[in-house]
Amino acid sequence: LGIGIIILFFLYFIEEYIIRWIAELFNINTHALPQLLKWPIITSVGLIILYAGLQPLELLQPYILVVQNSFITIGVLVWLYAFVRIGNTIIENVITKKIDESLGPIVENVWDIVVLVGSIGIIFTTWGVNITPLLASAGVFGIVIGFAARDTIANFFGSISLYIDKTFEKGDYIVIDDNTQGYVSDISIRSTEIRTLEGDIVAVPNSKLSNTVIRNKSKP
Repeated sequence: LGIGIIILFFLYFIEEYIIRWIAELFNINTHALPQLLKWPIITSVGLIILYAGLQPLELLQPYILVVQNSFITIGVLVWLYAFVRIGNTIIENVITKKIDESLGPIVENVWDIVVLVGSIGIIFTTWGVNITPLLASAGVFGIVIGFAARDTIANFFGSISLYIDKTFEKGDYIVIDDNTQGYVSDISIRSTEIRTLEGDIVAVPNSKLSNTVIRNKSKP
């Protein structure tokens, strides 16, 4: 434990420089990465050192598997938070700023769900929980949620189709088949806001826009 504390002490001060060197080597954002990885790395190394220090204690031998699984669970939760933040930071810098700001929230939500589901699977596997029945239950639950939130899901996929088709973008003047027309002021996952010539803001669901005729007057 004493050696581990010394290692953590030096790691606390040199870890940022090591990560910054690796980030520059692979041309990664050097400003956000050290702060996002600092505490997950220190926490993981601290858990490993603490686990190694507890190994010789005969009092903990009957519970050593529980201690091990608990440390793994803590590590997974710490890295879950780190991966979510790192992924969202990369998505914001690469997709939102360089490609399309309306696509950023969609990719962020998908990334968060993937990381969360993966982390839950690792934790359940660590504790020996058979996830097969849970996956079956999740499938049934997903069908129920799908029927309940079919409008929201339709809007979500509608926003993706609008992005792929490049039908319009912010600032374009569009006319919808029901004579709703105006300038596109905002595009979100659920709906698109149109500012009419009268100054009204009309929110049109993306599922409707993806299944209707749209005249883009700004790009004839």
